[in-house]
Amino acid sequence: MPSSNLNLPHLPIHHASQSYTDEPTRSRTLDLWLPRPLEDSDPKKHVWIVYIHGGAWRDPLQTSQTLLPTLKHLSPIALSKIAGIASIDYRLSPYPKHPDEPSKPDDAERNVRHPVHIADVASALNYLGAKWKVGGKDGDSEDDGGEEGGFKWIGIGHSCGATLLCQYVSRIGLHDSDIKIAGPVGLILLEGIYDLSSFLKNHKPPKCSPEIAQIYEDIVVGAFTESKEAWKKASPVSGKFTEEQWKEGRLVYLCYSNEDELVEVEQAVEMRQKLKDDGWSAGKDAGDGRIVERKALHGKHDWIWEDGTQIAKRIDEIVEGIAKHL
Repeated sequence: MPSSNLNLPHLPIHHASQSYTDEPTRSRTLDLWLPRPLEDSDPKKHVWIVYIHGGAWRDPLQTSQTLLPTLKHLSPIALSKIAGIASIDYRLSPYPKHPDEPSKPDDAERNVRHPVHIADVASALNYLGAKWKVGGKDGDSEDDGGEEGGFKWIGIGHSCGATLLCQYVSRIGLHDSDIKIAGPVGLILLEGIYDLSSFLKNHKPPKCSPEIAQIYEDIVVGAFTESKEAWKKASPVSGKFTEEQWKEGRLVYLCYSNEDELVEVEQAVEMRQKLKDDGWSAGKDAGDGRIVERKALHGKHDWIWEDGTQIAKRIDEIVEGIAKHL
């Protein structure tokens, strides 16, 4: 049964902490918000929004609930085109030095490494496809994955959530059999990490203190081991984003704030070039092709989701841009 959602009257239906695995665990859950009963939405008019939070693959305080500020700012126009919104939680890498909730070695939910994070995301999306018709066939194409009568979807990821979405569409850490739904038609990538080796290189002395450099090394090693080859293979810039690989993709927003104090602008620059190399057109004037647009944000790294207004604006824009593909 849906729970009450008194703080979001424009999203009256809220399904909290839904398990997306056969054996429920505290991390492998997601939250769902719907502006109307699903049967009252039309796959030819409405899309799903799927959000993946950040937190450097390890922060227990960044969860599916980090989407709430954005939800409060969604416009009526955007909601009129949205069938539902999902926010995904996933298992985390170790963080024994967390100031408030340090991880413990025997906690299976907080001691995982790649590709477990992306495998959890894929499982959550398969659940959304099976139960909520996300990424299913719309009746126009026999090649779409999923069930008949399904909805197209747009992915939003902040920080490592953006990394995970790029890994998903390029199959990094996944097998084809792990994915049972059609891919997203659009992505909103916020302050993402796309090249792990560059990420570490840009956070070493003299660019930062030894103490800060150690934090970044702990993040990457904790999530991806000490292997530089593993970092390369797991990085989105090593993936494929061609039409053959990700045929549903139509629009990508690469969003970055020059005030970001945690992730450098070179990450967005590299990812934009990677998409261009794989056939994406830069800018708004690419007709009906596959378009990547840079979107300027303002504020520090976590302020982007803490405030939520800028993400809501990007949602307004992308649902309008995707509407012609429904």
